[in-house]
Amino acid sequence: RLTVQRNSGTIGAVGIAQSVTDSAGRVTRIEYNGALISRLTDTSGRTLNFSYDSQSRLTQVSDPLGNLTQYAWDSNNRITQKTDALGAVTQYEYDGNGRALKERFADGSSYSFAYTVAGNQVMETRITNPRGYLEVQRYNGQRYWTRDVDNNGNVRTRKLDVATQHPLIETDALGRTWYFTYDGAANVTSIRDPQGNLTQYRYDPLFNKLTEVIDAQGNRTRYAYDGKGSLVATTNANGAITQYTYTDKGVLATTTNALGNTTTFEHDSEGKIIAAIDPLGRRSEKTYDNLGRIDSLTTPRGETTKLAFDALDRLSQLTDPQGGTTQYTYDAKSHLISVTDPLGHELQRNTYDLRGRLSARRDALGASSSAQYDANGNLTQSTDRRGKVTRYTYDANDCLSRLEDGDGRTTDYQYDPVGRLTRIADSQSGDILLQYGILNSPTRIISDQGTLDYQYDLFGRRTQMTVNGADTVDYSYDVLNRLVKTTFRGKDASYSYDAAGRLTQKTLPNGTKQSYAFDAAAFFWRCAKSVP
Repeated sequence: RLTVQRNSGTIGAVGIAQSVTDSAGRVTRIEYNGALISRLTDTSGRTLNFSYDSQSRLTQVSDPLGNLTQYAWDSNNRITQKTDALGAVTQYEYDGNGRALKERFADGSSYSFAYTVAGNQVMETRITNPRGYLEVQRYNGQRYWTRDVDNNGNVRTRKLDVATQHPLIETDALGRTWYFTYDGAANVTSIRDPQGNLTQYRYDPLFNKLTEVIDAQGNRTRYAYDGKGSLVATTNANGAITQYTYTDKGVLATTTNALGNTTTFEHDSEGKIIAAIDPLGRRSEKTYDNLGRIDSLTTPRGETTKLAFDALDRLSQLTDPQGGTTQYTYDAKSHLISVTDPLGHELQRNTYDLRGRLSARRDALGASSSAQYDANGNLTQSTDRRGKVTRYTYDANDCLSRLEDGDGRTTDYQYDPVGRLTRIADSQSGDILLQYGILNSPTRIISDQGTLDYQYDLFGRRTQMTVNGADTVDYSYDVLNRLVKTTFRGKDASYSYDAAGRLTQKTLPNGTKQSYAFDAAAFFWRCAKSVP
């Protein structure tokens, strides 16, 4: 989201900004080395320092804690090396035309790039990932990809509009095709899916915002805006209306759902939320420090948690409502290193590899766990605090293909060309097969225990489950898409909710009622059963 904030500032004698003041009065001072910014100092005194070479190229950035990030350049002004605050080096290589050839990481792994060129135009790029698998992308004359072959050889294609380069036709690796149309403002106006279902989109001419979606069955979802372009109402296909109001400054004041339940927000002078009152009247509050960071949270019970941050805006202390303080430390790359509880016990200490991935953790009892990764960053082995080892294997697209646990049990996974899970083969419990329709939700699951068939509505909600081709379970929903009834063999189970959307009662087919109660702070505190 783009946030526009009105700032003020001061201009030096040569016409360059020397300070910027935001709407909260926070001042950032700017210093220069010639025409180049050399230092930024914020209202709390934190500084960012910048260094340059003789050709005005950035060579070093020093953060408020003195951590350095360094850059090296070639004679053609291309970055050849980046050294992070922990000393890890990433190197870059280019061809004679400035196109990337290789990106090499601190652990020695790398991406490689090769090109097919017609004149000065790249028509095809071949990307080899650190595991050695190849992806091929083909482009049109405007440098937009029209064909992609993934690491498993699955092909996607696109036909683009000659003038705008927006996709008109997209075909996935299963041969399924989608068709798109657009208006003059480049908004999508219709999508026709592989089954021929047409979804249409309409827009407000003043703010160019979506006003209506019409699905293949003619169901309409509408969006209404005020004179400032703020969303004031949404009406879903069931006719349920959610309304929004705003303050004079344009920040959200209330939301009212389709059942008439209203949540109210209070704000400070900057428009940040300082309190929220839910439909049951429960009030939650938050406060901010002078840098705009949340420094306290108060629950409806009046319990306050305080937060403190370091010079890099990382959480450094959390003080609970009882006054106990938990402390957090980080390395120069902001990886969490340790967590210490209010009694001074170290709850965890973490270690990371050269790519910034968690490689080891020691818990409060001194027990250690560890992790190993492949060149693409996939977890390949984990060892828990008891020494039990689990191993992971992946296919060319980095999808998990096998899991071997510490007890010798193996589970294999297979996927279709668009990455949907189609088979789970467990060495102990047998095979599970999954089938799909146009959606990415399974329509059939076959296992040694039997077959489950699923049906869905246009909103993607499950409407029916059939067990072994015989018994069916039907599902019904309210206007807020909450499950309110299931029907099995002609008998119903029903579900009720309170104004805050929490389940308050479940009634079983035999009439037994399970009730749930919450206190004023939204904590669940009672479960009661009544038998007819």
